[in-house]
Amino acid sequence: MKKVTFIIIIVLLFALLTSCGENITPQTTRLDELKQQYDAIGVRHNEALEEIHQSYVAQRAVNNESLNYSTCIAIAEEHFDFVNVQNKYIAREITSLISNDRLFGKSSINAEIVDVLADSLEIMAKYPQIFDSVSVILDAPITIEEKIQKLENIYLLADEQIDNEDDKESIMNGISTTIHSMTYWNDNMDDWQQTLTGSMSKPTIGLLGALGIVDGVGAVIGTLEGIRDTYKGQDGRGTIILGRAIGEAAKTSTYAVLAIIML
Repeated sequence: MKKVTFIIIIVLLFALLTSCGENITPQTTRLDELKQQYDAIGVRHNEALEEIHQSYVAQRAVNNESLNYSTCIAIAEEHFDFVNVQNKYIAREITSLISNDRLFGKSSINAEIVDVLADSLEIMAKYPQIFDSVSVILDAPITIEEKIQKLENIYLLADEQIDNEDDKESIMNGISTTIHSMTYWNDNMDDWQQTLTGSMSKPTIGLLGALGIVDGVGAVIGTLEGIRDTYKGQDGRGTIILGRAIGEAAKTSTYAVLAIIML
């Protein structure tokens, strides 16, 4: 009898320890899964931006003087030539929509940028709550770290609201790009200004948010174009779509920054 009781106690203790271990193990949430799935697009976007920046650094070293706008555009066109697109002017169209309205000179600009782009880009007009939510976060008087945390929750909003898989992929790529863009430009805008003009001035939070939106929209449109220019089952389709998203986002970002700094 004592032996049976002892065995029962051992079994119960083992079950208790096992259940406690399970409770201690961190649980993977849906947000964690989405961040892990789409983080790469934003990371590669930042890497692509730094690649073009280093091209400008090298060109300035050759010239031993400040670069002009037309030279920078030509370098960008050549650098991003790997983005094989039917419409080669997506980035310019996006940036021209906002640059013509002189929106970058305002302190609270992101809601206006979303409105301007939504008038011309069907994907943005189709999901107003998502893009409006992004603009509200970016215009809020909070730190970049707080904005990034709130932007990450937009993954969940998009995951819940968007049924179309192509639309969902494009917008998720855009969210990732916006999040990483803010960090990149906060850390590197001074270096870009120094490279392009020889001067330095810290960018405003509003400007960082505006670039985040522009970069994100570039990724959204690039993803959609990549999806439409390929077919299911095509070899390397995922890589082609990812490359288009990264290329269009980085190109759009580069054109916008060149316009802000040099025009």
